[in-house]
Amino acid sequence: RPPEASPALLEAALLSLPLRRGPSASEPSEHAAASALLAWLADTSSDFATSEAQDEATLVGMEGEPAHDPRFAAVVRYRLSRKRLCRLLPEGLE
Repeated sequence: RPPEASPALLEAALLSLPLRRGPSASEPSEHAAASALLAWLADTSSDFATSEAQDEATLVGMEGEPAHDPRFAAVVRYRLSRKRLCRLLPEGLE
């Protein structure tokens, strides 16, 4: 079971606020952190075994099949969400 989140952390997540209330880091360290995250996202995205389009097609194909395994559908939805995040997140960091 995951640990309980504090109300402040939940509020920050809901409002997209920083996860700490203290002063922000210096601009160079924020730039370095963003650059490192962009590099990690590019590396992670290059390791995907299937494309976002392939996963979308798999999900669409499963919708018409009454006997599809719901666990497999959950895995494909997770993979698709992860790929979407890796595609969209760099836009917010650049």
